[in-house]
Amino acid sequence: MGFDRGILVGVSWPSNTWTYGGAQTNAAASKALLSACGQVVTRLRAHAGRPVRATLFCHSMGNYLLSTSLVNGATLPPIDSIFLLAADVDYALWDPKSTSYPQGVAVAKAARHLYVLYTPNDTVLGDSGWVNWVYRLGYYGAKSVAQLPKNVSQIDYSAWGNDPYCLDYVPYSYYNTLAGTGALIHSSSKFVPDLISFQNHALRNLPQSSLDVPAARDLARLVSLVSVPWTPGKPAARKRAPATKAPGG
Repeated sequence: MGFDRGILVGVSWPSNTWTYGGAQTNAAASKALLSACGQVVTRLRAHAGRPVRATLFCHSMGNYLLSTSLVNGATLPPIDSIFLLAADVDYALWDPKSTSYPQGVAVAKAARHLYVLYTPNDTVLGDSGWVNWVYRLGYYGAKSVAQLPKNVSQIDYSAWGNDPYCLDYVPYSYYNTLAGTGALIHSSSKFVPDLISFQNHALRNLPQSSLDVPAARDLARLVSLVSVPWTPGKPAARKRAPATKAPGG
């Protein structure tokens, strides 16, 4: 959770289980944790005594925790932005015909603006699609762009989310697991400077037309983003990993 660039609140839920289904069960049962996060925001705002922006970052199954908790009664104070990173949730979240639609409605109402970052290079979410028998939002993007709520933007970051590019930035420990290099892409939105730069500029409320391409090319510039104007550019010329598809829902 990011709080007006001044305070970062890390939130951990019991995700370390032996099975994927066990992690989903724990996520769905963590609504009290999400409400507690909301209480932290409320208290910090009261202490500040002035309007303060609050941003929520959810990664992977953390998005499942968010969506299921909200639809099951968890409460949050007004949130300015929510970033859905590598979201392990149904890609039909905003399809009125989907059983996941109530979750999508709840998430869209939770913040002024939502940002979905996805890539079909994420083989972790590709495998999750097989397990759940439906594409995941962080893998495919929304099932229908036309159905996206007006406050939701989504970006395919495949040009940055690929093996050769992410190897430069994602710590080895993040993909030295059973998931292999799939976890490399799955974790990239938290480490690759271009993607962090995009999130930074989105938080600065730049026009939507300027959010199509991330910026910073190195960590030094990333550190100075607050004072350096952002100019959209092209991604580094690196070979893009082949995309794979999961079964459709």
